Amino acid sequence: MISSAQYSWDAFVTSFSTDGDQLGQWRAYGQAGGFSIGFNAGSLSKLAIKQGYGFMQCNYSAEENEAEIRLLVHEAIEKKESFNLLFQFLNVAPKFKHPSFIAEKEWRLVDVRQASFIGGNVFSDISYRPGKSFFVPYRDFALTDPDEPEALLPISKVFVGPTPHADLSVWTVRNCLRNKGLIMKGTKVEKSSIPYRNW
Repeated sequence: MISSAQYSWDAFVTSFSTDGDQLGQWRAYGQAGGFSIGFNAGSLSKLAIKQGYGFMQCNYSAEENEAEIRLLVHEAIEKKESFNLLFQFLNVAPKFKHPSFIAEKEWRLVDVRQASFIGGNVFSDISYRPGKSFFVPYRDFALTDPDEPEALLPISKVFVGPTPHADLSVWTVRNCLRNKGLIMKGTKVEKSSIPYRNW
């Protein structure tokens, strides 16, 4: 049943990490330098709810993930509700990750919905970008509160990734945030502490 639903549901996922200065992340995503931006988690969670996203912490324990799935299956068998099982599974599956990724300390914004072609659904908030082998659907995530459009999501910290001009980069990032009104009390901009070189 779950396999047959593979192309009937869309899951939109955005990933974050509680470790903003992690070697594996710089290697995977910051090979040409880059920045690690730390958002205020409470503000991010509120924005997620208002935009129809769940905000969940990933679980890297195979045993705990299996136990959660078993519980869903047993409840579905008792209530004889297979569709409800599918929907519940699709809403918890995005937080299940292989134990080897535990260093990522990942949290995810997740929106699960039926695909647009099911039942004539048309979603105007879905866009597409070219991927390596297929079009990738995505949703924009507003960093402003619709009830407070002038209040930008607070940035609590920025790590400047590996670069031969780290001090200059820290200085320009700090000035950029200040000029754009993105500095909140206690915001820090600093160089990565990891002795990783990509040049």
